[in-house]
Amino acid sequence: MRGSSFVFRPGRLVELPYAIAIDDDSGRLFSEIGLFFEIPDEHPFVVAEHARWRLAISRGDLWFALSDDLPVGFSVL
Repeated sequence: MRGSSFVFRPGRLVELPYAIAIDDDSGRLFSEIGLFFEIPDEHPFVVAEHARWRLAISRGDLWFALSDDLPVGFSVL
């Protein structure tokens, strides 16, 4: 995405699946250096992380980075 411009805005609850997908994609980068994680969606860490993101969205504390109006990254404050 070199040369791309980004827009940042607070996330909406209906966009929680975007945050999950972005996080899943970023986790795949670890496999490129030989670190493999097999954590099921029902694992307590995953469930707690998604709940934390849901709460952050409701508080306006999860922000998406958008490229061409599509979420490509996010940050939780």
